[in-house]
Amino acid sequence: MAVSLEELKRAAGVSAAAVSYAFSPRPEKQSKISAATRDRILRLAQQLGYQPSMLARGLAQSRSYAIGLLLPAYCTVNIPLHYLRMFHGVSRALLESDYTLTVFFGCDAKFLSCVRQGRVDGVISIIRQERSEALEQLSRLGIPCVLLNGAPSLPEAACGVVGTDFGAWAGAALDRLAAVGCTDFRLYCKHADSLVIDAAAARAFLEQCRQRGLRGTVIEDGAAPRNGRFPARCGALFRGQTPALDAWIASRQPSNHAAFFLAEHLVRNLQLPLGFCAYHDSDAIGRIGTEMLLAAASGGRLSRRLVPCRTVPPPAPPPPIPALWPHPPLPHPY
Repeated sequence: MAVSLEELKRAAGVSAAAVSYAFSPRPEKQSKISAATRDRILRLAQQLGYQPSMLARGLAQSRSYAIGLLLPAYCTVNIPLHYLRMFHGVSRALLESDYTLTVFFGCDAKFLSCVRQGRVDGVISIIRQERSEALEQLSRLGIPCVLLNGAPSLPEAACGVVGTDFGAWAGAALDRLAAVGCTDFRLYCKHADSLVIDAAAARAFLEQCRQRGLRGTVIEDGAAPRNGRFPARCGALFRGQTPALDAWIASRQPSNHAAFFLAEHLVRNLQLPLGFCAYHDSDAIGRIGTEMLLAAASGGRLSRRLVPCRTVPPPAPPPPIPALWPHPPLPHPY
C-alpha cells in the first residue's frame, strides 16, 4: 500500500519541503538539499511505494504537466505516414518524462480554449500553414511552441522549428549528378512559392547551386517538358510526386541522372531506381522537437534544428538460383 507524504518525511527524518526538493525536476530545487539526502529520500520512497502528487506539484509550480500536439483536422480521417511517424517520435520522447500528451485536431475553439486556460505547458504543431492562428495565439500568450516539418514566419524567439536538412540532400545530389556529366540542374516541386516544405527545398537547392557555381532552376508546379523529353545532360531533382516525375519515368531517362525526395512507400510503389532516394527522418523530427519543447518548458531556449534525411538503401541482389542440373542420381525403386 502506498504511503503518504507525512509518512515518508517521518521515515526519512526530513521536512515536507525536502521531499518536494528531492522529487523536483529542476536542478535549482534539487541543489537545496545534499545529494546524500536526496538519494535517501528517493530510496525510501521506492521501498515504501510513495508516489508524489502530480496535481499538487502542478499547482505549486503553476504547470499542467501536459503537452499539446496539434495536427491538421483531416488527420481524423486519414493521417499521412510521415505525420504518424512524427507522432511516434513525440510519444517515445515523452515516455521518460512526467508529461502527458493531449492531441488536438485543427486549430478550433476547443484548442484555443485549452490554451487560454493554461491546460497545456507547451504545444508541438504539425499544422502546415505558414501563418497559423494557433502560432499567433501561442506567441501572444507566451506558451512555448515547436513547429515540426516547416518554417513559420514568426520571430525565432516565439517558436522553435525542427525540419529536414534539404541543403545536405541537395548538395549530395548535385555532386552525384555533376560527377556523371550533368550540367543543367533542375528541381521539380509542387509549390515552391506557397508550400512551406517545397519552399525550403527550393531555397536549399538554389543555395547549393550557388556555392558550387552551377546553373540551377526551380520548376514551379513540377511541370513536365511540353514534348515529354528532358534536355541533354539534365540532372533532375524531384521533391514530391509531380507531372515531371511521371514524365521522367515514362521517358526512361538514365537512372543516374536523377535524385528523388519522396515518401519511402511512394518510391517503392513507383518502382524507381533506388540509387539516390531520400525521405524524412520523421521519428527523429518528432523526438528532437519534443525534447526541445520539454527543455523550453523548464526555462530553456527554443531554437531551429535541421535533421539529416534518410536514404533508401539500394535493393539487395536477388538470391542465387539453385542449380537444377546435374543432380545426384535418384535411388533405383527396385
